[in-house]
Amino acid sequence: MARRQERAEQTRSRVVHAAAEVVERDGVRDATLTRIVAVAGVSKGALYFHFDTKEQLADAVYEAGIARLGKVVAENYRWYRSALDTLALLSGALVRTLRRDVVARAMIRLARETDVSSRLSGDPHHQWWLLVYRLLVRARNQREVPSGMDLEAGAGLLVSATVGLEILARNNPAWWNEGSVERIWHMLLHVREQVVAVTGSSEEVLSEWRLPFETHSGSTLKSTARLD
Repeated sequence: MARRQERAEQTRSRVVHAAAEVVERDGVRDATLTRIVAVAGVSKGALYFHFDTKEQLADAVYEAGIARLGKVVAENYRWYRSALDTLALLSGALVRTLRRDVVARAMIRLARETDVSSRLSGDPHHQWWLLVYRLLVRARNQREVPSGMDLEAGAGLLVSATVGLEILARNNPAWWNEGSVERIWHMLLHVREQVVAVTGSSEEVLSEWRLPFETHSGSTLKSTARLD
């Protein structure tokens, strides 16, 4: 019984991964079930055992992609005191994941080309904007960005830049080069350096604005992001 359940889970995972590959290769409209089972190497009966419709399969791909990017956020968000360093490191990690993970890329495409995000866990672009905005609020409190900065507009600009990389990379994979996102965030970190130089900042200010889940075993890793 346990082995049968394991085989069923493996088949389901193969189908979801194959669906992501076909969505990325052919687009959502042309991602037919016939093409998906061919890539997965399973019968249509095996596919229908897990998914009644193409929409259900698309939902599974979307949820798998959301889970993968959510794991990246959890792994890269919690340890760093500096909000801008966290933002830079998190952005790099997300770009690496999108470059390597076809399920994550297919999720983004489904969000853009279908109504799946309105039916399930929300728009990933809006979720990214919220995360960037909250980190910019922390950055302002840490005196890393100008006090008068329009944080909503700043978050929109930074999200537009990262989403733009994903769109450009669909036609030219060279845009996935980490140097592209690094240049964006080096510019932002340079702003931080200039603000700190003018207003000053301190360990006391930074520690005051640490979030509860940023502490692990009583210690916090120091920032590793640097300017060239």
